[in-house]
Amino acid sequence: MASILLVEDDPMISEIYQRKLSQSGYEVVLAFDGRDAVNKIQSQRYDLVLLDLVLPVLDGISVLKEISREGKQKSRSPIVVFSNLNDGENQEAAFRYGAQGFIAKAQFNPSELIGEVQRYLRESSEQKKNEDKFNKSPQEENSEDEEKEKKHILLVEDEDVFSHLFSERLRKEGFKVTVAENGLEALTFLEKEAIDIIITDILLPIMRGDELITRIRLQGGEKKDIPIVVVSASAKDEQVALVKNMNIQGFFVKTRIIPSELAQYIYSILEGNKKENKNHKDTTTDNNV
Repeated sequence: MASILLVEDDPMISEIYQRKLSQSGYEVVLAFDGRDAVNKIQSQRYDLVLLDLVLPVLDGISVLKEISREGKQKSRSPIVVFSNLNDGENQEAAFRYGAQGFIAKAQFNPSELIGEVQRYLRESSEQKKNEDKFNKSPQEENSEDEEKEKKHILLVEDEDVFSHLFSERLRKEGFKVTVAENGLEALTFLEKEAIDIIITDILLPIMRGDELITRIRLQGGEKKDIPIVVVSASAKDEQVALVKNMNIQGFFVKTRIIPSELAQYIYSILEGNKKENKNHKDTTTDNNV
């Protein structure tokens, strides 16, 4: 039975959601203020924490900050913010301090919430499976120095035919390529390795490409500026419009770009970044003379 910590200070609301979650087969533990939530999260692991932002003693963002300890230690329990304060500033802060997701209360009734909870639990389960996938032995880490000098591409694609076509061509062009089959797997890899550019589809299992891009851009740190190129074929118009406004470097229809063209485009982006960095260094040097 999956365990859920529900952090909600309104007794009536917490009772409604506790009853609904319990009826769906979950073990539900309640916390009514931020300090109680921190103590419970630090003392044991939950399969999911649903965290409101408006709380007495400590607000939800403060809870996330204390749990993350400025990024030095992640919570053992996946935390999803469950709040009506779903503006961009609060979402950005929540992701920055370790939240795995954000559910706007007003958008889901208690029955619909169950579907979202199930989705995040599946995501958490998948993440556990992925934790060891990209761990390398010391022998693997030191086997090829040349690999470390290659530009590293993360290709996020679940269709074998396209992942094979694109990855093989990119490798022939001299890139190092890692393939992830979904957005969650890509995030797991990003936590462990530095990469130079991401190529992603939109329609992916577990976590879609637009969700992946949102998390990368909102989580802050160096990785928020990683160049991202979207290659997709069957996404809806609204999804396409959304990702094009997410500070991506390019969008291509999967069936209309050949692997060699994609490789050349990736090369041009990386070369452009290299030139920009050089120009920045030259300018800095001149100013200091």
